[in-house]
Amino acid sequence: VQIIDDVINRSLWGAEFYVFDMPGGSSDIFRSVLAIVGDYLAGDVIVSQPAMVDSTRKMLNLHEYLEIPVLGIIENMSWLKVGAVTYHPFGRSTVDEIAAEFDVPVLGKIPLDPHIAEGIRQGNPFLPEALMEPIDNTVKAVIETDIRKPGFLEKLVHKVTDALKTEVEKVLASVIISANKTHDISAIRRNT
Repeated sequence: VQIIDDVINRSLWGAEFYVFDMPGGSSDIFRSVLAIVGDYLAGDVIVSQPAMVDSTRKMLNLHEYLEIPVLGIIENMSWLKVGAVTYHPFGRSTVDEIAAEFDVPVLGKIPLDPHIAEGIRQGNPFLPEALMEPIDNTVKAVIETDIRKPGFLEKLVHKVTDALKTEVEKVLASVIISANKTHDISAIRRNT
């Protein structure tokens, strides 16, 4: 997590977007990265699999709970095509149903394809052009997302307001305690 913090907050890369490939879940790492990028987060792309319906729902529920925008869902290993026959080794696709349930777009479905694995083994980890639709849709969703970055003054006002609120609460508590010591507030209430 420290590396991510250093890259974002202590380097001048001039990047417009950072992409983090993280395992799903609510781990400490996930929450720590969220704390680092929270002010600048465009949103998350959820990658699911047909057999992982419960995990996908849990992740989307977590995003709703933490108010993290979801740019869309990609279903990985959706099917396997052998000749003219299409197989669903991990079950039928569930991404459309889940996306409708959570009102998020489906960015695409990527098949289980031996050409992808072979490309990775050969040092070419890119999808064939015919399978690029989900990636293209994801890039488009990221580019079209309005990323609201709080400016320096907005952050300063927020910090000063929080600090002043705490100090005002302390002063008011002190005044009330002091007033109770010098005046019988209970008697004053009974008489009014």
